Amino acid sequence: LGQNRYECCVDCAWSADGRHLLGCTIAPRMRVENRLELFDYLGNRLLRLDFDELYASSWRPQPAGTYKDRPPTPGRSRSMAQVGDTKKASAYRAPNATGALAAMLRAQEEGGARTTARTAKEHAAEVEARRKKKEPEKQEFR
Repeated sequence: LGQNRYECCVDCAWSADGRHLLGCTIAPRMRVENRLELFDYLGNRLLRLDFDELYASSWRPQPAGTYKDRPPTPGRSRSMAQVGDTKKASAYRAPNATGALAAMLRAQEEGGARTTARTAKEHAAEVEARRKKKEPEKQEFR
């Protein structure tokens, strides 16, 4: 079996023969791009019909036993070229960006800049530690 990405799919159903998948984008959930698409079991799109408004789509019911179970067609598989076309989205990189700002922010964070939340008890302990660091230690002589 293959895979495919269908944007804004509201409903889908396999055909009675198990070889085709019907997907649709319907109103009133989606008021734009109402369409019906038909895919084979490998994920290849076979048909696309666009509508101004589409309220429902389904397969015609078939009596049980109309189609016999059968394995996938021998020798037919999704080619590696088609599988390789689906690239993982990466972070946006602006043209001519050097990464200097990111490096500077990373260095500040590693240098001890606190970015996480803390409790009142932790805050009080930090304030006390800073106060002790600023005050010289008092030594008593006897």
